[in-house]
Amino acid sequence: MRIAIATFVLMGSLLAGCGPVRHCNDGIRNGDESDIDCGGTCGACDLGFHCLGDTDCISTFCGVDARCTPDVTTLPSTAGASTFLIDPGVGIVVQPGTQAGYGITANVGGSYRLVWTGDRGSSGTYREFAGTVWTGGTFDSITAGCADDACPLESDDFLSAVTPVSGGAVITFDTFATTGIDGFDFTSTTEPVFFDLNIDGQRYPTLVFFPSGGAAASPDAVPFGLTTSP
Repeated sequence: MRIAIATFVLMGSLLAGCGPVRHCNDGIRNGDESDIDCGGTCGACDLGFHCLGDTDCISTFCGVDARCTPDVTTLPSTAGASTFLIDPGVGIVVQPGTQAGYGITANVGGSYRLVWTGDRGSSGTYREFAGTVWTGGTFDSITAGCADDACPLESDDFLSAVTPVSGGAVITFDTFATTGIDGFDFTSTTEPVFFDLNIDGQRYPTLVFFPSGGAAASPDAVPFGLTTSP
């Protein structure tokens, strides 16, 4: 009996020693992890994952909603960014699954909708859409997936909470899209609202569309600003 007990204790000690390795790869949140298999003594977490502090994140920034976000502590620069008048209450056409790109619409009073779609139907490729939206005031609201779930996000898509920073407020996102329409609604207390948008890590001004002057328009460069007031 004494031999059996001694053997059990030895095995328990060995298993306990494996614990830190095993809990970082078991598909559940346990130990000191801030999210599933990351944070704490495990590897750093990617954007959108839960965090308890900056060191839990690959970006080294734990956002106001306790999720890993890009490290944005001040407003991005608007130097050289053109500002365009967007027609309020006018829609814009996007081509889900056929042409990758962004569409932006607005209503008077700083209410905006930003959507994007991929071109997997024609290219067979998943596209990554990521960007930053910011204002010199603040954002009154943000609705992931748009009102009435008109542009739903998937479970692994990342959309930050409104993040107050020095000089204003910022929203960041990082998602993948194939043949559907993803996006979010937001309202800003101040215009213009500025956008820095990319697809697969590159800026494509000609793939950003908004209604202006009674027609579909694109910015001359990214980042750019939009306003509903002349």
